[in-house]
Amino acid sequence: MLLAQLTKLSIVPKAAVEKLGNEAFNQAPVGSGPYRLTGFTRGVKAELAAVPDYWRGTPPFPRVEFRPVPDESTRLANLRSGRSDITRILLTDDADALKSERQIKVLWTPVERVAMIALNALVGPTKDKRVREAIAHAIDRDLIVEALLKGYGKSVDQMMPPSNFGWIDGLPGYKYDPARARALLKEAGIAPGTKVTFPTAPSFDQRVVQAIHQMLGDIGLDAQIGMVDIGTYLRLRQGRPEEAGEVSFFRWSCGCQDADGVLFPLFHSSSQWSKYTNPALDAQIEAGRDTLDEKSRLDHYRRALTIIHDDVAAVPLYQDVMMFAARKEVKWQPTANEAFFLMDMSWAP
Repeated sequence: MLLAQLTKLSIVPKAAVEKLGNEAFNQAPVGSGPYRLTGFTRGVKAELAAVPDYWRGTPPFPRVEFRPVPDESTRLANLRSGRSDITRILLTDDADALKSERQIKVLWTPVERVAMIALNALVGPTKDKRVREAIAHAIDRDLIVEALLKGYGKSVDQMMPPSNFGWIDGLPGYKYDPARARALLKEAGIAPGTKVTFPTAPSFDQRVVQAIHQMLGDIGLDAQIGMVDIGTYLRLRQGRPEEAGEVSFFRWSCGCQDADGVLFPLFHSSSQWSKYTNPALDAQIEAGRDTLDEKSRLDHYRRALTIIHDDVAAVPLYQDVMMFAARKEVKWQPTANEAFFLMDMSWAP
């Protein structure tokens, strides 16, 4: 896994980190890239200046400023006024609306991040496989993609997209079948109106969260949505099974485009993210990361993904997209690994 994982790492000087400590180093980092940090105000802006003798060539912009702006409407207002040149957008409605504006263009691409319903197989009603299977059959993924994502996303039947090594062709998906879902709940002894905890955070598309909530309600599960900030949400998901929630909308990307970066953290019993334990699955994941033979690795991942599917360890929903709005003068194209490298950008001629 080393070569795939190295794509995510940045090189920093060991002596500087050890001398300053993590917190101080984060305030005044020393790196090896095409820009250096010249000013930083937490929550306000980060200022960068080009390194003229960078080994790949002269950086495209002499100065760059990043500004965190949580509200999407404010980000778009800044773009329209020229205060910003490029910004991240999250809502497909905004992407469609911007297409008619002459000075702005929408840049987007499918990425390796997959949206899913994370299920807690260690506590609560979702310990029962029949309940997890009922949840899988309750979700109309195609409706979510068509009505909410406006075709930008694409439904998937496994926890990673085809761009990842280890993806297998032909793995069946869970069919939308609410009648089957209600029958499974009845078979499991789950009474209509049974509550399941459903933590979420503002960073997630709440239209999708509400759609999942309604679909679960249609089969008789009362999903108790708990809204918390993203930091708290992540701590809950990594914490004890009793506090992680029984159902949650989740998005995952390893940045390495390799099955190990998805399967090990999400489903291996040793991972703090995993709320699922299966020795047979652990064995396949471990075998897949312990050999260099690609054919052997693919075979192990096929077995692992089949176990995940058959035991309904989670419910894959759709391959996510990354969307940006930019001034016409910006030349850049997003990539599947979600990188945002200034050296790949320029002013359009």
